[in-house]
Parts: sequence; C-alpha cells; structure tokens
Amino acid sequence: MDERKYYLCELLLDCRPLYVIWYSDAVDGLVRLKDRKIASFADERQVRAFCRENGISLMLEPPAVYDFDKVATWCGCPAAGSIEPTAFLTAWNMFEDAHGFRLDAHLHDVSSQRAGKIYDKLFFANNLPAVTPHGASYEPIWSEDEVELLSRIYHFGLAELCASIQDISH
Repeated sequence: MDERKYYLCELLLDCRPLYVIWYSDAVDGLVRLKDRKIASFADERQVRAFCRENGISLMLEPPAVYDFDKVATWCGCPAAGSIEPTAFLTAWNMFEDAHGFRLDAHLHDVSSQRAGKIYDKLFFANNLPAVTPHGASYEPIWSEDEVELLSRIYHFGLAELCASIQDISH
C-alpha cells in the first residue's frame, strides 16, 4: 500500500510559476516522469489532470510556494544581511528533495561538515517552537566564507533543479 502523501507545490523559477508534486514518505521527493525528469506544469489545472491520469491523490492544502527567483537574485549579490532564514531553509530542503540526495555530499570542493554547519545555522535561525526555548531566539552571524559557501550551494542547487525539470505543459 502506498503510504505517500502528495502535495502541490509552486516553484517561482525563471520569473514564472511552475507547479510540481512533492511527496512525503520515508524518503521525500518530487514526482518524476519515466525519463527521471521532474514533472512540472504551468498551472494547477494541468497538475490535477496529470494526477487523475496517474492515480495520485493530492492533499487538500494550498500549494506551498518556493521562491527560487529570490534565491537566484541573492546569489547574484550574496550578502549576510539579506539571508532570509525561512526562504533559504525551505529552498535547501526542496533542493535535496528534488534531487534525492544531500547537497552537501555533492559539492566536490566543500566538506560536508562545513555545509552541515551552515544548514544548522539556517535551521536554528528559523526559531521553531519545538527547538527554541520560550522567550529565546537565535540570530546567526554569517562569516564571509559562510556567505560564499552558501552562494555556491545555491548556485549548484539551482543549476541542478533547472536541469532536472521536465516542463510537460508546453
């Protein structure tokens, strides 16, 4: 029996919205076509038709929005003061789910430990109630090296995401 739960997601990428289907299970990911490309669509109607044709039941929630254009803009002029923890953490998580691997494990010139520390800073900067003591908050201080590494991680993630998408709506 399929335990996966499927969700509609909107990716803002290259100045246009694309819709994809994210699933949650033991391993999270994005629905792919037979050629292993991520299926993407120009509008929700096309996604729903694809889901009907393929026996996929979407959860009844509004689509989560991932603003990769914001991340791409930041990569063009990376600065510590403009790192938005929520947007950057959700982008990182989507990159990993889109590719089925940990980003820090595929950066040939970066140790996974350094990338992992940056991920942890983003995670804790979100000040989630489950991990942040009542009345406390965490504001990370980013070094130049960390900003540069984060920029390389996002350049890599964006390139891989764009290469993995199969836009079947056109």
